[in-house]
Amino acid sequence: MNVVWSDAEKGLFVETVADVAQRHPAIVDSKMSIKEVAHIMRYQHHSSCAVIIENQQIIGIITDRDMTKRVIADGVSTDSPITQV
Repeated sequence: MNVVWSDAEKGLFVETVADVAQRHPAIVDSKMSIKEVAHIMRYQHHSSCAVIIENQQIIGIITDRDMTKRVIADGVSTDSPITQV
């Protein structure tokens, strides 16, 4: 399929990961509370996700959608550790 788009029409669909990825992602410790992680995501990194670290190893990633569906909608206390999500 030969489709030609102008740069204005391309949007995110044809940008590279390097172009849209954050240079400094939010990195949080597994012992942090859900509330602490949400605060870091919103106010320190202005990010919709955070990488979760335990013993210097990546154990997961949390997104703002996870916060909505698995915390708020399920009534999970925001004082619980992020690993509960």
